[in-house]
Amino acid sequence: MKLFLPILLFLSMYGLSSCSDGEAAKKAEAEAAAAKEAATLDSLSMELEKKTTEIEKDVQSLEEGLKEIEE
Repeated sequence: MKLFLPILLFLSMYGLSSCSDGEAAKKAEAEAAAAKEAATLDSLSMELEKKTTEIEKDVQSLEEGLKEIEE
């Protein structure tokens, strides 16, 4: 009986530890997924800004061409 209690205590501590490790792993996985999403959004935002700038330049060029045709 004296040996049973320390073993039970060890197993209960190990079980709690592995549970918290599992939660920590899930939290780390969620944080990694969130970081990946943020990086993707940042990349898409930069690409959108680049495309917007290109379109603005094209519009300006077309407007200048239209003015030349009108004159």
